[in-house]
Formats: sequence, C-alpha cells, structure tokens
Amino acid sequence: MQRISDWLERALEAFPEGVRLLDLDYGVIWINAAASELLGQSADEMRGQKCYALKGRDEPCQTCGARPVYETGEEARIERYEESLDSWYANRVLPVRDEAGELVGALEIFQKIDGPSETSS
Repeated sequence: MQRISDWLERALEAFPEGVRLLDLDYGVIWINAAASELLGQSADEMRGQKCYALKGRDEPCQTCGARPVYETGEEARIERYEESLDSWYANRVLPVRDEAGELVGALEIFQKIDGPSETSS
C-alpha cells in the first residue's frame, strides 16, 4: 500500500496545475510544487494550516470552491479573482470520500488564468 501511496504522490506532484488536498475544516493536508509556486508559499508553510488563514482571513472565502463540494458532495468548478495575489484562477474541486463513501475532504486543482471566461457567472 505504501508503494501505491508513494506513486500517487509522485503522480500528483507531476501535475503542471496546482493541486491541494483539504480536510473538511479547510486544513491543507497536501500540496504540490506547482500550487506552492502559484500561491507564493512553501508546502511546509501551508501544510496543516487553514487555506483561508494563509490569505489572512478568519473564515472560508465567499468564492471558495470547496464550500459547495462540502455542502452538496458534488464536484464544483469556479473561476475566481484572488485579491491577495492579484490574479484570476480556474478551480476544479472534487469530493474525496472514505471507504464507506463519507465525505472526508476535497481535492482542488487550479491554474492561473487571464480573466473570467464568458461562460462564468
């Protein structure tokens, strides 16, 4: 099992997009190098911290992609402007479930974009 876990971590690390795994309390469990670069902080700085606290906030962002995943259990796709980084991001957030099918977190995949697409609301 450890071999599979190591392989999966290397596979996620290879993504050119930012990838991070969040628990249900918005805590950063794991983050790849691309996400660290996009967000301007090291993985060690972010791991174990609330994602919103890393942006100087006291509560989850209003445009958080994990929030609808936690509320519905379904995938969410959003485009958002991150003021603290002066950048637009496209986010795809997937529910993470345990062996019993219970929601245990979210996998967020994101990349910097030029601005909102015409189809975004």
